[in-house]
Amino acid sequence: MEEGFWQIAVIGLGIPLVLMAFLTWILHYFVALKTRPSSRTAWTVGIAFLIVAALFMWGTPAGYELWSVPLIIPAALIAFWFWKTEFRRAWIEDADQLPDGVTLADDDWVSGLLRLALVIVVGLGIALIRWVMKGAAGAV
Repeated sequence: MEEGFWQIAVIGLGIPLVLMAFLTWILHYFVALKTRPSSRTAWTVGIAFLIVAALFMWGTPAGYELWSVPLIIPAALIAFWFWKTEFRRAWIEDADQLPDGVTLADDDWVSGLLRLALVIVVGLGIALIRWVMKGAAGAV
């Protein structure tokens, strides 16, 4: 644990921010589409937080396990603020007020579950690759 400040900052703050941004961007297409902006934001960021926390808990170097989840909190707060602003801007109280040719987002729950399963499979694949890489490095 003799890393410099910038290495710790990138690992501890930069990587969670990039992962949260990517996952929330994927999740916002199908999670809680018809709920109010605060609830939709909580669902979107909450699911992404759990996925990133799981990746960090199982994929961090030795000695950082205790710090893995608290370091994700700033990234989750930034993602929450960003998506809540976006969802509030796009919120429509009454669907009858939509202009001609504009439709609401798709809220098909089967499609959403399939997309969520894809995200989980990708996350598990990343964790598996990390595990295999650790095993290969230990064997050398």
